Amino acid sequence: KGYSFGYNEDQTSWVQVAARDLLRRDLAHGPIATAQFFTAAAASAEGIILQRLCGNCVPTHQIVFYKRLTPIPVDLDLLIELTTEARQVAGNIWRTDFEMYSTYDDAVNGTNPWLCLNNAYNYGAGFPGECSPSGIRVANQNVRFNNEASRRNGAWNLNTASRYNVTPSVNIGGYRGEHPGSAYIDPASPTEIHLATGGYDISGSSDSFQIISHDLAGRDNLDMVVYVKEFYSGRTRSKAGLMLRSSLEHNATHVSVLTTGDVGVLVLVRSEPGGSTATYSWAESDLEQLPAWFRIVIAGGDTFSVFISQDGSLWTLLVETFVVENFDTSTMVGGMVASAKSWPGYLAEAVFDHFSIQDVTFPTFAPTVTPAPVTSTGVTSMDIGYVTTRENRLGSATFAANTNVYRVTAGYATNIWNTVDEMHFAYFPMSGNFVIQAGIADIESPDERSTKAGIMIRSSLNANASNAFCMATLRTGFRGQIRPTDGAATTRFGYRWDSDFYDGGWVRLTRTGQQITYERSVDGLFFDHFGTKNVTLPDAVYVGMAASTSQWSVQATGVFHDWQIIPL
Repeated sequence: KGYSFGYNEDQTSWVQVAARDLLRRDLAHGPIATAQFFTAAAASAEGIILQRLCGNCVPTHQIVFYKRLTPIPVDLDLLIELTTEARQVAGNIWRTDFEMYSTYDDAVNGTNPWLCLNNAYNYGAGFPGECSPSGIRVANQNVRFNNEASRRNGAWNLNTASRYNVTPSVNIGGYRGEHPGSAYIDPASPTEIHLATGGYDISGSSDSFQIISHDLAGRDNLDMVVYVKEFYSGRTRSKAGLMLRSSLEHNATHVSVLTTGDVGVLVLVRSEPGGSTATYSWAESDLEQLPAWFRIVIAGGDTFSVFISQDGSLWTLLVETFVVENFDTSTMVGGMVASAKSWPGYLAEAVFDHFSIQDVTFPTFAPTVTPAPVTSTGVTSMDIGYVTTRENRLGSATFAANTNVYRVTAGYATNIWNTVDEMHFAYFPMSGNFVIQAGIADIESPDERSTKAGIMIRSSLNANASNAFCMATLRTGFRGQIRPTDGAATTRFGYRWDSDFYDGGWVRLTRTGQQITYERSVDGLFFDHFGTKNVTLPDAVYVGMAASTSQWSVQATGVFHDWQIIPL
Protein backbone atom coordinates (compact mmCIF):
# COMPACT_ATOMS: atom_id res chain seq x y z
CA LYS A 1 0.00 0.00 0.00
CA GLY A 2 1.29 3.46 -0.87
CA TYR A 3 3.60 2.16 -3.63
CA SER A 4 3.19 2.50 -7.37
CA PHE A 5 4.58 0.31 -10.11
CA GLY A 6 7.77 1.65 -11.71
CA TYR A 7 11.53 1.74 -11.83
CA ASN A 8 13.75 4.61 -10.74
CA GLU A 9 16.94 4.56 -12.79
CA ASP A 10 19.79 6.98 -12.00
CA GLN A 11 18.94 9.79 -14.42
CA THR A 12 22.45 11.21 -14.17
CA SER A 13 23.72 8.01 -15.80
CA TRP A 14 20.74 6.70 -17.79
CA VAL A 15 18.20 8.18 -20.16
CA GLN A 16 14.92 6.55 -21.13
CA VAL A 17 14.77 6.14 -24.90
CA ALA A 18 11.60 4.02 -25.19
CA ALA A 19 8.87 2.90 -22.78
CA ARG A 20 5.27 1.75 -22.54
CA ASP A 21 2.54 1.55 -19.93
CA LEU A 22 3.48 2.20 -16.28
CA LEU A 23 7.21 2.55 -16.93
CA ARG A 24 6.73 5.50 -19.24
CA ARG A 25 8.18 8.81 -18.06
CA ASP A 26 6.77 12.27 -18.79
CA LEU A 27 9.55 13.04 -21.25
CA ALA A 28 9.51 10.95 -24.43
CA HIS A 29 12.60 11.63 -26.51
CA GLY A 30 12.14 11.49 -30.25
CA PRO A 31 14.53 10.00 -32.82
CA ILE A 32 16.62 13.19 -33.24
CA ALA A 33 17.41 13.49 -29.53
CA THR A 34 17.82 9.72 -29.23
CA ALA A 35 20.40 9.70 -32.02
CA GLN A 36 22.36 12.30 -30.07
CA PHE A 37 22.23 10.09 -26.99
CA PHE A 38 23.53 7.09 -28.92
CA THR A 39 26.39 9.20 -30.27
CA ALA A 40 27.32 10.26 -26.73
CA ALA A 41 27.15 6.70 -25.42
CA ALA A 42 29.24 5.36 -28.30
CA ALA A 43 31.96 7.89 -27.45
CA SER A 44 32.10 6.82 -23.79
CA ALA A 45 34.60 4.33 -22.40
CA GLU A 46 31.85 1.75 -21.85
CA GLY A 47 30.34 2.09 -25.32
CA ILE A 48 26.63 1.60 -26.00
CA ILE A 49 24.82 -0.39 -23.32
CA LEU A 50 21.02 -0.53 -23.20
CA GLN A 51 19.02 -1.61 -20.16
CA ARG A 52 15.79 -3.46 -21.00
CA LEU A 53 13.15 -3.40 -18.24
CA CYS A 54 10.14 -5.72 -18.16
CA GLY A 55 7.91 -5.41 -15.12
CA ASN A 56 5.84 -8.49 -15.96
CA CYS A 57 8.65 -10.84 -17.00
CA VAL A 58 10.13 -13.64 -14.92
CA PRO A 59 12.72 -12.38 -12.39
CA THR A 60 15.77 -13.30 -14.48
CA HIS A 61 14.42 -11.28 -17.40
CA GLN A 62 13.10 -8.19 -15.65
CA ILE A 63 16.43 -6.40 -16.18
CA VAL A 64 18.57 -7.31 -19.19
CA PHE A 65 21.58 -5.39 -20.51
CA TYR A 66 22.13 -5.22 -24.27
CA LYS A 67 25.74 -4.36 -25.18
CA ARG A 68 26.80 -3.28 -28.67
CA LEU A 69 29.91 -4.94 -30.06
CA THR A 70 29.89 -3.01 -33.35
CA PRO A 71 28.86 0.51 -34.40
CA ILE A 72 25.17 0.86 -35.23
CA PRO A 73 24.76 1.01 -39.03
CA VAL A 74 23.47 4.34 -40.30
CA ASP A 75 20.49 2.70 -42.00
CA LEU A 76 19.47 0.62 -38.96
CA ASP A 77 16.79 1.95 -36.58
CA LEU A 78 17.93 -0.07 -33.61
CA LEU A 79 15.10 0.90 -31.26
CA ILE A 80 12.48 -0.14 -33.78
CA GLU A 81 14.20 -3.52 -34.13
CA LEU A 82 14.26 -3.98 -30.36
CA THR A 83 10.79 -2.67 -29.53
CA THR A 84 8.53 -3.55 -32.46
CA GLU A 85 10.20 -6.07 -34.78
CA ALA A 86 10.87 -9.80 -34.47
CA ARG A 87 13.28 -10.60 -37.26
CA GLN A 88 16.91 -11.16 -38.14
CA VAL A 89 18.44 -8.07 -39.72
CA ALA A 90 22.00 -7.13 -40.69
CA GLY A 91 23.64 -5.01 -38.02
CA ASN A 92 21.81 -6.63 -35.11
CA ILE A 93 23.18 -10.19 -34.97
CA TRP A 94 23.76 -11.90 -31.61
CA ARG A 95 27.45 -12.42 -30.73
CA THR A 96 28.47 -10.41 -33.82
CA ASP A 97 26.80 -7.07 -33.09
CA PHE A 98 25.54 -7.48 -29.52
CA GLU A 99 25.63 -9.58 -26.36
CA MET A 100 23.30 -9.78 -23.33
CA TYR A 101 24.09 -9.62 -19.60
CA SER A 102 22.32 -9.68 -16.24
CA THR A 103 24.26 -6.78 -14.67
CA TYR A 104 25.78 -3.56 -15.89
CA ASP A 105 29.21 -4.47 -14.48
CA ASP A 106 29.17 -7.75 -16.38
CA ALA A 107 28.26 -5.85 -19.55
CA VAL A 108 31.09 -3.35 -19.07
CA ASN A 109 33.63 -6.08 -18.33
CA GLY A 110 32.28 -8.61 -20.85
CA THR A 111 31.85 -11.31 -18.19
CA ASN A 112 29.04 -13.87 -17.79
CA PRO A 113 27.27 -13.20 -21.08
CA TRP A 114 23.86 -14.77 -21.65
CA LEU A 115 23.60 -18.00 -23.60
CA CYS A 116 21.03 -19.37 -26.03
CA LEU A 117 19.83 -22.96 -26.34
CA ASN A 118 21.89 -24.74 -29.01
CA ASN A 119 23.66 -21.41 -29.61
CA ALA A 120 20.58 -20.28 -31.54
CA TYR A 121 19.06 -16.85 -30.86
CA ASN A 122 15.36 -16.99 -31.82
CA TYR A 123 14.92 -13.78 -33.84
CA GLY A 124 11.28 -14.58 -34.52
CA ALA A 125 10.53 -14.36 -30.79
CA GLY A 126 11.85 -10.83 -30.47
CA PHE A 127 14.35 -9.64 -27.86
CA PRO A 128 15.88 -11.44 -25.90
CA GLY A 129 15.51 -14.31 -28.38
CA GLU A 130 14.36 -16.91 -25.77
CA CYS A 131 17.91 -16.80 -24.30
CA SER A 132 18.81 -16.68 -20.59
CA PRO A 133 21.75 -16.38 -18.15
CA SER A 134 22.20 -20.19 -18.10
CA GLY A 135 21.27 -20.93 -21.70
CA ILE A 136 17.97 -22.68 -21.01
CA ARG A 137 15.08 -21.65 -23.24
CA VAL A 138 12.81 -19.04 -21.63
CA ALA A 139 9.91 -18.08 -23.90
CA ASN A 140 7.50 -15.13 -23.99
CA GLN A 141 9.77 -12.54 -22.39
CA ASN A 142 9.67 -9.95 -25.14
CA VAL A 143 8.08 -6.49 -24.77
CA ARG A 144 6.61 -5.51 -28.13
CA PHE A 145 5.39 -1.91 -28.27
CA ASN A 146 3.13 -2.60 -31.24
CA ASN A 147 1.48 -5.70 -29.77
CA GLU A 148 -1.03 -5.47 -26.93
CA ALA A 149 -0.68 -9.23 -26.33
CA SER A 150 3.00 -8.76 -25.55
CA ARG A 151 4.41 -8.33 -22.07
CA ARG A 152 3.44 -4.93 -20.70
CA ASN A 153 5.26 -2.31 -18.62
CA GLY A 154 8.50 -2.21 -20.55
CA ALA A 155 11.26 0.36 -21.03
CA TRP A 156 14.66 0.82 -22.60
CA ASN A 157 17.33 3.02 -20.97
CA LEU A 158 20.66 4.05 -22.49
CA ASN A 159 23.89 4.58 -20.55
CA THR A 160 24.10 8.36 -20.92
CA ALA A 161 22.25 11.35 -19.45
CA SER A 162 19.64 13.58 -21.06
CA ARG A 163 20.42 17.26 -21.35
CA TYR A 164 16.81 18.26 -22.09
CA ASN A 165 14.13 19.84 -19.93
CA VAL A 166 10.41 19.26 -20.46
CA THR A 167 8.26 22.17 -21.70
CA PRO A 168 4.44 22.06 -21.91
CA SER A 169 2.70 20.49 -24.90
CA VAL A 170 -0.73 19.01 -25.53
CA ASN A 171 -1.82 15.77 -27.19
CA ILE A 172 -4.93 16.17 -29.32
CA GLY A 173 -7.07 13.28 -30.44
CA GLY A 174 -5.20 10.42 -28.77
CA TYR A 175 -2.19 8.54 -30.09
CA ARG A 176 -0.83 5.19 -31.18
CA GLY A 177 1.98 3.46 -29.38
CA GLU A 178 3.82 3.92 -26.15
CA HIS A 179 3.63 7.70 -25.73
CA PRO A 180 1.54 10.64 -27.01
CA GLY A 181 4.68 12.74 -27.26
CA SER A 182 6.35 15.61 -25.45
CA ALA A 183 8.22 18.87 -25.95
CA TYR A 184 11.64 19.61 -24.55
CA ILE A 185 14.41 22.20 -24.64
CA ASP A 186 18.20 21.97 -24.49
CA PRO A 187 19.36 24.64 -21.98
CA ALA A 188 22.39 25.22 -24.20
CA SER A 189 20.05 26.27 -27.06
CA PRO A 190 17.05 27.75 -25.21
CA THR A 191 15.25 29.06 -28.31
CA GLU A 192 15.16 25.62 -29.94
CA ILE A 193 12.18 23.44 -29.07
CA HIS A 194 12.02 19.71 -29.80
CA LEU A 195 8.56 18.24 -30.32
CA ALA A 196 8.17 14.45 -30.34
CA THR A 197 4.85 12.83 -31.15
CA GLY A 198 3.10 9.50 -31.34
CA GLY A 199 -0.04 11.15 -32.70
CA TYR A 200 -1.18 9.47 -35.88
CA ASP A 201 -2.09 12.23 -38.36
CA ILE A 202 -3.53 15.64 -39.19
CA SER A 203 -6.11 14.71 -41.80
CA GLY A 204 -9.69 13.68 -42.48
CA SER A 205 -12.37 14.88 -40.07
CA SER A 206 -10.39 14.24 -36.88
CA ASP A 207 -6.77 14.81 -35.89
CA SER A 208 -4.22 13.07 -33.67
CA PHE A 209 -1.07 15.09 -33.01
CA GLN A 210 1.06 17.00 -30.49
CA ILE A 211 0.97 20.81 -30.22
CA ILE A 212 2.93 23.43 -28.30
CA SER A 213 -0.19 25.51 -27.83
CA HIS A 214 -0.59 29.25 -27.30
CA ASP A 215 -3.87 30.88 -26.29
CA LEU A 216 -4.80 33.31 -29.09
CA ALA A 217 -8.45 33.85 -28.20
CA GLY A 218 -9.92 36.94 -29.80
CA ARG A 219 -6.75 37.97 -31.64
CA ASP A 220 -8.15 38.39 -35.15
CA ASN A 221 -5.06 39.96 -36.79
CA LEU A 222 -1.91 37.93 -36.28
CA ASP A 223 1.40 37.13 -37.92
CA MET A 224 2.80 33.77 -36.72
CA VAL A 225 6.24 32.55 -37.82
CA VAL A 226 8.47 29.57 -37.03
CA TYR A 227 11.73 28.11 -38.33
CA VAL A 228 11.56 24.34 -38.84
CA LYS A 229 15.18 23.37 -38.44
CA GLU A 230 14.92 19.60 -38.61
CA PHE A 231 12.32 16.85 -38.92
CA TYR A 232 12.79 13.12 -38.52
CA SER A 233 9.71 11.27 -39.61
CA GLY A 234 10.49 7.89 -41.09
CA ARG A 235 7.07 7.87 -42.73
CA THR A 236 5.88 9.56 -45.92
CA ARG A 237 2.92 11.37 -44.38
CA SER A 238 4.40 12.38 -41.04
CA LYS A 239 3.90 16.12 -40.61
CA ALA A 240 5.40 19.05 -38.71
CA GLY A 241 4.89 22.78 -38.92
CA LEU A 242 2.63 25.64 -37.93
CA MET A 243 -1.10 25.73 -37.17
CA LEU A 244 -3.92 28.13 -36.27
CA ARG A 245 -6.83 26.19 -34.78
CA SER A 246 -10.26 27.23 -33.54
CA SER A 247 -9.87 25.07 -30.41
CA LEU A 248 -8.09 22.05 -28.94
CA GLU A 249 -10.91 19.73 -29.98
CA HIS A 250 -9.80 16.84 -32.18
CA ASN A 251 -12.11 17.90 -35.04
CA ALA A 252 -11.65 21.68 -34.83
CA THR A 253 -11.38 24.08 -37.75
CA HIS A 254 -7.74 24.79 -38.62
CA VAL A 255 -5.28 26.27 -41.12
CA SER A 256 -1.84 24.61 -41.20
CA VAL A 257 1.39 24.72 -43.17
CA LEU A 258 3.34 21.48 -42.76
CA THR A 259 6.43 19.75 -44.01
CA THR A 260 6.04 16.01 -44.55
CA GLY A 261 8.16 12.88 -44.58
CA ASP A 262 8.95 13.11 -48.29
CA VAL A 263 5.93 14.37 -50.23
CA GLY A 264 6.51 18.11 -49.98
CA VAL A 265 5.04 21.06 -48.11
CA LEU A 266 1.28 21.11 -47.57
CA VAL A 267 -1.25 23.80 -46.72
CA LEU A 268 -4.15 21.99 -45.02
CA VAL A 269 -7.52 23.53 -44.14
CA ARG A 270 -10.53 22.20 -42.26
CA SER A 271 -13.17 24.84 -42.88
CA GLU A 272 -15.76 23.65 -40.35
CA PRO A 273 -15.71 21.53 -37.17
CA GLY A 274 -15.83 17.86 -38.07
CA GLY A 275 -15.50 18.58 -41.77
CA SER A 276 -12.97 16.99 -44.07
CA THR A 277 -9.44 18.36 -44.36
CA ALA A 278 -8.64 19.91 -47.73
CA THR A 279 -5.20 20.35 -49.30
CA TYR A 280 -5.02 23.97 -50.48
CA SER A 281 -1.41 23.76 -51.67
CA TRP A 282 1.12 21.00 -52.34
CA ALA A 283 4.64 22.23 -53.13
CA GLU A 284 6.82 19.29 -54.14
CA SER A 285 9.77 20.41 -56.21
CA ASP A 286 10.03 24.20 -56.44
CA LEU A 287 11.19 24.70 -52.86
CA GLU A 288 13.56 22.85 -50.61
CA GLN A 289 11.65 21.41 -47.68
CA LEU A 290 14.00 21.86 -44.73
CA PRO A 291 15.30 23.83 -43.10
CA ALA A 292 12.56 26.33 -43.86
CA TRP A 293 10.53 29.15 -42.33
CA PHE A 294 6.74 28.84 -42.18
CA ARG A 295 4.33 31.72 -41.73
CA ILE A 296 0.55 32.09 -41.27
CA VAL A 297 -1.14 35.49 -41.30
CA ILE A 298 -4.77 35.94 -40.27
CA ALA A 299 -6.61 39.19 -41.00
CA GLY A 300 -10.06 40.09 -39.73
CA GLY A 301 -10.46 36.70 -38.08
CA ASP A 302 -11.16 34.78 -41.29
CA THR A 303 -8.71 35.77 -44.06
CA PHE A 304 -5.52 33.71 -44.26
CA SER A 305 -2.20 34.02 -46.08
CA VAL A 306 0.35 31.18 -45.85
CA PHE A 307 4.03 31.58 -46.73
CA ILE A 308 7.32 29.68 -46.85
CA SER A 309 10.87 31.05 -46.88
CA GLN A 310 14.37 29.65 -47.04
CA ASP A 311 15.93 32.56 -45.12
CA GLY A 312 13.15 34.18 -43.07
CA SER A 313 13.32 37.30 -45.22
CA LEU A 314 12.07 36.51 -48.72
CA TRP A 315 8.62 34.93 -48.46
CA THR A 316 6.82 32.83 -51.06
CA LEU A 317 3.03 32.74 -50.93
CA LEU A 318 2.09 29.05 -51.04
CA VAL A 319 -1.56 29.65 -51.89
CA GLU A 320 -3.52 32.76 -52.80
CA THR A 321 -5.05 34.52 -49.79
CA PHE A 322 -8.27 32.72 -48.84
CA VAL A 323 -11.22 33.10 -46.49
CA VAL A 324 -12.43 30.47 -44.00
CA GLU A 325 -15.96 31.57 -43.21
CA ASN A 326 -17.09 31.39 -39.58
CA PHE A 327 -13.59 30.62 -38.31
CA ASP A 328 -14.09 30.94 -34.55
CA THR A 329 -11.27 32.98 -33.03
CA SER A 330 -12.94 33.26 -29.61
CA THR A 331 -11.20 30.03 -28.52
CA MET A 332 -8.38 30.08 -31.07
CA VAL A 333 -5.04 28.46 -30.33
CA GLY A 334 -1.89 28.29 -32.40
CA GLY A 335 1.62 26.97 -32.38
CA MET A 336 4.04 24.30 -33.47
CA VAL A 337 2.62 20.87 -34.31
CA ALA A 338 3.76 17.38 -35.32
CA SER A 339 2.16 14.03 -36.17
CA ALA A 340 3.82 10.68 -36.78
CA LYS A 341 1.61 8.72 -39.24
CA SER A 342 3.42 5.64 -37.97
CA TRP A 343 2.94 2.26 -36.43
CA PRO A 344 2.67 2.02 -32.63
CA GLY A 345 5.94 2.27 -30.77
CA TYR A 346 7.43 4.97 -32.94
CA LEU A 347 7.80 8.74 -32.47
CA ALA A 348 8.42 11.45 -35.04
CA GLU A 349 10.38 14.53 -33.95
CA ALA A 350 10.70 18.12 -35.18
CA VAL A 351 13.10 20.84 -34.06
CA PHE A 352 11.71 24.41 -34.11
CA ASP A 353 13.35 27.78 -33.54
CA HIS A 354 12.56 31.52 -33.74
CA PHE A 355 8.86 31.07 -33.00
CA SER A 356 7.00 34.38 -32.86
CA ILE A 357 3.45 35.71 -32.72
CA GLN A 358 2.75 39.37 -33.45
CA ASP A 359 -0.46 41.35 -33.54
CA VAL A 360 -0.61 43.34 -36.77
CA THR A 361 -2.67 46.19 -38.17
CA PHE A 362 -3.79 46.00 -41.77
CA PRO A 363 -4.16 49.05 -44.01
CA THR A 364 -6.81 49.36 -46.68
CA PHE A 365 -5.71 46.91 -49.36
CA ALA A 366 -6.49 49.05 -52.42
CA PRO A 367 -6.86 52.78 -51.73
CA THR A 368 -9.37 54.57 -53.88
CA VAL A 369 -7.82 57.25 -56.07
CA THR A 370 -9.90 60.41 -55.86
CA PRO A 371 -9.57 63.52 -58.03
CA ALA A 372 -7.01 65.89 -56.56
CA PRO A 373 -4.86 68.83 -57.56
CA VAL A 374 -2.14 67.46 -59.78
CA THR A 375 1.42 68.71 -59.89
CA SER A 376 4.44 67.38 -61.73
CA THR A 377 6.75 68.65 -58.99
CA GLY A 378 9.50 66.13 -58.25
CA VAL A 379 8.61 63.88 -61.19
CA THR A 380 11.11 63.43 -64.00
CA SER A 381 9.88 61.26 -66.83
CA MET A 382 10.47 60.53 -70.50
CA ASP A 383 9.40 58.38 -73.38
CA ILE A 384 11.87 55.63 -74.17
CA GLY A 385 12.11 54.04 -77.59
CA TYR A 386 10.52 54.70 -80.96
CA VAL A 387 7.45 56.41 -79.45
CA THR A 388 9.46 59.61 -79.00
CA THR A 389 9.39 60.29 -82.77
CA ARG A 390 5.60 60.53 -82.95
CA GLU A 391 4.09 63.98 -82.41
CA ASN A 392 1.07 64.27 -80.11
CA ARG A 393 1.56 60.73 -78.87
CA LEU A 394 3.96 61.44 -76.06
CA GLY A 395 3.58 59.92 -72.63
CA SER A 396 3.43 61.77 -69.33
CA ALA A 397 3.77 61.39 -65.57
CA THR A 398 2.03 63.33 -62.82
CA PHE A 399 2.04 63.27 -59.04
CA ALA A 400 -0.85 64.15 -56.71
CA ALA A 401 0.86 65.23 -53.51
CA ASN A 402 -2.20 65.05 -51.28
CA THR A 403 -2.88 61.39 -52.17
CA ASN A 404 0.71 60.28 -52.86
CA VAL A 405 -0.41 58.94 -56.25
CA TYR A 406 1.65 58.79 -59.44
CA ARG A 407 0.01 58.44 -62.85
CA VAL A 408 2.35 57.19 -65.58
CA THR A 409 0.80 57.28 -69.05
CA ALA A 410 2.28 55.49 -72.06
CA GLY A 411 1.48 57.45 -75.23
CA TYR A 412 1.11 54.63 -77.74
CA ALA A 413 4.35 53.00 -76.59
CA THR A 414 3.96 49.49 -77.89
CA ASN A 415 5.79 47.23 -75.43
CA ILE A 416 8.55 46.56 -72.93
CA TRP A 417 9.88 43.47 -74.66
CA ASN A 418 12.38 41.92 -77.10
CA THR A 419 15.72 43.79 -77.45
CA VAL A 420 14.40 47.38 -77.25
CA ASP A 421 11.59 49.01 -75.29
CA GLU A 422 8.80 51.47 -76.04
CA MET A 423 7.41 52.90 -72.81
CA HIS A 424 7.03 55.90 -70.55
CA PHE A 425 9.30 55.99 -67.52
CA ALA A 426 9.07 58.16 -64.38
CA TYR A 427 12.56 57.78 -62.99
CA PHE A 428 14.99 58.65 -60.25
CA PRO A 429 18.79 58.19 -60.29
CA MET A 430 20.04 55.73 -57.68
CA SER A 431 23.27 53.91 -56.84
CA GLY A 432 24.46 51.08 -54.63
CA ASN A 433 22.15 48.51 -53.08
CA PHE A 434 18.52 49.38 -52.39
CA VAL A 435 14.86 48.37 -52.32
CA ILE A 436 12.17 49.97 -54.46
CA GLN A 437 8.48 49.29 -54.06
CA ALA A 438 5.10 50.74 -54.94
CA GLY A 439 1.43 49.91 -54.85
CA ILE A 440 -0.36 49.58 -58.18
CA ALA A 441 -3.89 50.83 -57.61
CA ASP A 442 -5.10 50.47 -61.19
CA ILE A 443 -4.14 49.98 -64.83
CA GLU A 444 -6.31 52.14 -67.08
CA SER A 445 -6.41 50.64 -70.55
CA PRO A 446 -8.85 48.91 -72.91
CA ASP A 447 -6.14 46.32 -73.57
CA GLU A 448 -6.41 44.20 -70.41
CA ARG A 449 -4.03 41.48 -71.53
CA SER A 450 -0.94 43.27 -72.82
CA THR A 451 -0.80 46.69 -71.13
CA LYS A 452 1.98 46.63 -68.56
CA ALA A 453 2.62 48.75 -65.47
CA GLY A 454 5.28 48.19 -62.85
CA ILE A 455 8.54 49.25 -61.27
CA MET A 456 11.91 49.04 -63.00
CA ILE A 457 15.67 49.16 -62.43
CA ARG A 458 17.45 50.23 -65.63
CA SER A 459 21.12 50.54 -66.59
CA SER A 460 20.47 53.63 -68.76
CA LEU A 461 17.71 55.54 -70.52
CA ASN A 462 18.55 53.91 -73.85
CA ALA A 463 15.85 51.79 -75.43
CA ASN A 464 17.99 48.63 -75.34
CA ALA A 465 19.23 49.05 -71.75
CA SER A 466 19.51 46.06 -69.44
CA ASN A 467 16.73 46.12 -66.87
CA ALA A 468 14.69 44.33 -64.23
CA PHE A 469 10.93 44.90 -64.39
CA CYS A 470 8.37 43.76 -61.77
CA MET A 471 4.98 44.36 -63.31
CA ALA A 472 1.30 43.55 -63.58
CA THR A 473 -1.33 43.32 -66.29
CA LEU A 474 -5.05 43.41 -65.66
CA ARG A 475 -5.75 39.96 -67.01
CA THR A 476 -2.63 37.95 -66.24
CA GLY A 477 -1.53 39.47 -62.94
CA PHE A 478 2.01 39.77 -61.61
CA ARG A 479 5.10 38.75 -63.56
CA GLY A 480 8.80 39.46 -63.74
CA GLN A 481 10.83 40.44 -66.79
CA ILE A 482 14.58 40.67 -67.34
CA ARG A 483 16.93 41.94 -70.03
CA PRO A 484 20.20 40.66 -68.56
CA THR A 485 22.57 42.78 -70.70
CA ASP A 486 22.23 45.77 -73.02
CA GLY A 487 20.60 44.70 -76.29
CA ALA A 488 19.76 41.18 -75.12
CA ALA A 489 16.34 39.61 -75.57
CA THR A 490 13.83 40.13 -72.79
CA THR A 491 12.47 37.08 -71.00
CA ARG A 492 9.51 36.61 -68.72
CA PHE A 493 9.29 34.44 -65.60
CA GLY A 494 7.32 33.85 -62.45
CA TYR A 495 3.95 33.85 -64.22
CA ARG A 496 1.34 34.59 -61.56
CA TRP A 497 -2.32 34.35 -62.57
CA ASP A 498 -4.10 36.73 -60.17
CA SER A 499 -7.80 37.10 -60.82
CA ASP A 500 -8.05 39.57 -57.94
CA PHE A 501 -5.61 42.11 -59.42
CA TYR A 502 -8.56 44.42 -60.03
CA ASP A 503 -8.37 45.06 -56.28
CA GLY A 504 -4.80 46.32 -56.67
CA GLY A 505 -1.46 45.00 -55.50
CA TRP A 506 2.13 45.85 -54.61
CA VAL A 507 5.47 45.15 -56.29
CA ARG A 508 9.01 45.25 -54.91
CA LEU A 509 12.53 44.94 -56.33
CA THR A 510 15.65 44.52 -54.20
CA ARG A 511 19.10 45.14 -55.67
CA THR A 512 22.16 43.49 -54.13
CA GLY A 513 25.04 44.00 -56.54
CA GLN A 514 24.01 42.35 -59.80
CA GLN A 515 21.31 40.26 -58.13
CA ILE A 516 17.69 41.41 -58.27
CA THR A 517 14.92 39.91 -56.13
CA TYR A 518 11.28 40.11 -57.27
CA GLU A 519 8.35 40.23 -54.85
CA ARG A 520 4.62 40.97 -54.91
CA SER A 521 1.95 41.53 -52.26
CA VAL A 522 -1.79 42.00 -51.98
CA ASP A 523 -1.60 44.34 -48.98
CA GLY A 524 1.85 45.96 -48.87
CA LEU A 525 2.75 44.15 -45.67
CA PHE A 526 3.42 40.53 -46.57
CA PHE A 527 5.42 40.04 -49.75
CA ASP A 528 5.64 36.88 -51.84
CA HIS A 529 9.07 36.23 -53.37
CA PHE A 530 8.72 34.81 -56.88
CA GLY A 531 12.13 35.20 -58.49
CA THR A 532 15.79 36.14 -58.16
CA LYS A 533 17.77 37.07 -61.29
CA ASN A 534 21.19 38.44 -62.24
CA VAL A 535 21.30 41.61 -64.37
CA THR A 536 24.42 43.40 -65.62
CA LEU A 537 24.09 46.89 -64.12
CA PRO A 538 26.49 49.75 -63.36
CA ASP A 539 26.62 51.10 -59.82
CA ALA A 540 24.61 54.18 -60.87
CA VAL A 541 21.23 53.22 -62.35
CA TYR A 542 17.75 54.60 -62.95
CA VAL A 543 14.78 53.36 -60.93
CA GLY A 544 11.12 54.21 -61.25
CA MET A 545 7.66 53.42 -62.56
CA ALA A 546 7.01 52.34 -66.15
CA ALA A 547 3.99 51.77 -68.38
CA SER A 548 3.47 50.51 -71.92
CA THR A 549 0.69 49.31 -74.17
CA SER A 550 0.78 46.91 -77.09
CA GLN A 551 -1.01 48.97 -79.72
CA TRP A 552 -0.12 52.26 -81.38
CA SER A 553 -3.74 53.38 -81.17
CA VAL A 554 -4.19 52.76 -77.44
CA GLN A 555 -2.95 54.78 -74.49
CA ALA A 556 -2.42 53.20 -71.08
CA THR A 557 -1.94 54.59 -67.58
CA GLY A 558 -0.45 52.91 -64.56
CA VAL A 559 -1.75 54.36 -61.28
CA PHE A 560 0.87 53.98 -58.54
CA HIS A 561 0.87 54.95 -54.87
CA ASP A 562 3.29 54.93 -51.93
CA TRP A 563 6.42 54.81 -54.10
CA GLN A 564 9.52 54.18 -51.97
CA ILE A 565 13.29 53.98 -52.45
CA ILE A 566 15.07 52.42 -49.46
CA PRO A 567 18.91 52.42 -49.52
CA LEU A 568 20.54 49.31 -48.05
